[in-house]
Amino acid sequence: SKLKMDNQPCILRDVISNWKLWRMAQEGTLIEHLKELLAEERLDVCISTDSNFLGDVQNRDQVSIKFGEFLDFAAHPTRSDLPHLYLAQCPIISTEPSFLPILPALESYVEIPPFIPADCLRSVNMW
Repeated sequence: SKLKMDNQPCILRDVISNWKLWRMAQEGTLIEHLKELLAEERLDVCISTDSNFLGDVQNRDQVSIKFGEFLDFAAHPTRSDLPHLYLAQCPIISTEPSFLPILPALESYVEIPPFIPADCLRSVNMW
């Protein structure tokens, strides 16, 4: 397939099945591994008053919490007594100096598909 390199999001199919994090997710060990690796790292997460996340990254309420706390919230998405939290454009890899990675420890887990030229990659985000 042909890629258009103009800084637009795209969907890549069947490229992560060999990634270590994907295998861990399939085995059910991913969340615990992420907690061991990143539990104390702080990041900004978005807050929604309901479970609708509109993706508006400019106009959103957010709070800074530890990644381990976020994972605990994510483990119980249907509890009505907890706020609705989500990640929006959490950079793992970035080549832009003004857009630093929030969780750089995950960079080694991301395998960039060989058909993406390195000079075209600006960021890899976790949503």
